[in-house]
Amino acid sequence: MKTIASLSVVVMAVAAAIPAQANATFDLPNFSQCSEAATQSNTNDREVYRIFSDFYYEIEDKREYAVTAVKNWAKNFASSCITSTTQITLDDVQCDDFIGGAPVCRIESDEGDYVVVKDYVDSTNVVLSKHDQQNWPAVHTSNDMDMLWMANPAKCYSDLLKSGVDSQAYYLDAYNYRYFGDYRFVLARTTRDLVQNLAGQSNQCAYETIGIEANKMECSETSGGTKICASRHTNAGYFVFVSDDNHGMHVVFNRWD
Repeated sequence: MKTIASLSVVVMAVAAAIPAQANATFDLPNFSQCSEAATQSNTNDREVYRIFSDFYYEIEDKREYAVTAVKNWAKNFASSCITSTTQITLDDVQCDDFIGGAPVCRIESDEGDYVVVKDYVDSTNVVLSKHDQQNWPAVHTSNDMDMLWMANPAKCYSDLLKSGVDSQAYYLDAYNYRYFGDYRFVLARTTRDLVQNLAGQSNQCAYETIGIEANKMECSETSGGTKICASRHTNAGYFVFVSDDNHGMHVVFNRWD
């Protein structure tokens, strides 16, 4: 009887702990304050920051990892804003499995969204995306079997990564493409613009395109209008796309492990 009673106490304790974890709150730095206080970024995109994120392997829940990444970013790049916070729960964090083993998570804040892009090694890119209510093209299922003519990263590998080693981020103006017939066509065009520009600056980079079916580009969206897309079907590495206000596009290139 003593053993059964002891077991009952353990079961009750575990049951009590489960909802407590599910309802745990976290203090998230406010986007409006942190984006103003942030120091210069360490990527080619002024609003994308790369942090060392070996803590990913110590955190079981991807959503908690994303919160930890944002707090880590704020501590290192916008320390004066960390007193301005909002409480959130894990239910407020959404993670996509676009690229197996490298989650892409989004956390909405007051004036913009934090997008957390894990690479395949030990770093994470934290993207600061202002709420985006621009008139982007829609995604049309009728175009699912059309080819997206993406730039082939294998032909421009070292230049895409530059000094980033594992990943690098770029900002592109996609305003002229706002009338394209499908949002995924816009994404493909930004990769072509990016690599063509790099090829003009370096003999190490060659511009070449590869065809990927449009339905292999996966996308999600926040309530503030930020669109996040990625495809795992690219040679040598993969692109993650995060929209910004005024038809800007953050393009993160991560190498395969």
